[in-house]
Amino acid sequence: KHMPKSTPLQELVEGSIPQVPPDLAGIRCGQEVTVRRRCGHAQKMRCDQASNVLPPCTEACSTRSFLCGHNVPVPCHLKQTFTAFNPWSSDTLDSLTERQLLPAGAKPEDPSMPHDDVLKYVKACGKSVTVVKPCGHSAKYDCKQLLKIFTDGEVKSHCSETVTKPLRCGHMASISCRKYQDYAAQRASIECKETAFRPCWNSGVCGHAALPVKCSSDATVCCD
Repeated sequence: KHMPKSTPLQELVEGSIPQVPPDLAGIRCGQEVTVRRRCGHAQKMRCDQASNVLPPCTEACSTRSFLCGHNVPVPCHLKQTFTAFNPWSSDTLDSLTERQLLPAGAKPEDPSMPHDDVLKYVKACGKSVTVVKPCGHSAKYDCKQLLKIFTDGEVKSHCSETVTKPLRCGHMASISCRKYQDYAAQRASIECKETAFRPCWNSGVCGHAALPVKCSSDATVCCD
């Protein structure tokens, strides 16, 4: 008698793959089958490699990064770990997602760094966001640069924008925003380059009431 022909398996479902009987365990079938994973992805593999104990699914999933709001490719089996890294408030994350803007004063609610398994995928975003600094100026940051906020605890106001501000002498000066903030906090001095008029100490003799000098100079002046 002829053995009845059976239809070769074309598709298997993870979790429902029949075990190979022990007496057939040595048989190697090189035909390709499709395995439907529990995650929903389909994976092609050799028939004799299909079992209910499979390696993690590495299918790339486009997943929103809670660091910057952009979508990045993440291996399927790391998706849950990746999305567990959610450092911002919901309002801050909405601003990043909808406007690519980190608002002024934003601080991580959870300052812990992402898990080592997903850190490289967090850093993989090649886009940028606009960060509003405490001084009110904004700057473009590569998304991975946002991780520095976790080590600093906040957005540092290292602003290189040029501003025109009044000095204590009353004159205006064009300087970097960062330097002016240090000046305003009395952590730095700024030399005024404007001309000021100072009384001549010898005016009774020379007849000059005042002489032009450099505003920042505190020297006693005389026309002699």
